[in-house]
Amino acid sequence: MGMVSTRIKDTFETAIGRVETLEKKVEEKVSGIEEEAKKRLERLDLVPAQLRGAWDTVVERLKTALGFATKEELAELQARVDELAARLAELTGGKPVEKDEKPAQRSSRKR
Repeated sequence: MGMVSTRIKDTFETAIGRVETLEKKVEEKVSGIEEEAKKRLERLDLVPAQLRGAWDTVVERLKTALGFATKEELAELQARVDELAARLAELTGGKPVEKDEKPAQRSSRKR
């Protein structure tokens, strides 16, 4: 019986030693991962500013290439249309055309 208890004691001490070694390795890995994550986060802080500039350039090029008007361009166009409508009314002696409060709805039918 003494031999069995000695063997169990040795096995238990060996297991404790392995667990302690494993804990140290895990702590080292976690520390390394934390440091790497901090470095990557620091680099990520630089990326949004660079991407923002690049993205703005891409959007401008796409708008130009596809012919989409900006809000400012649409507002200028609306002001010009209102001005021409008032002038037309003045020239024809009629009353000016009033703007619709709601824009015309698009057809839901696919073309």
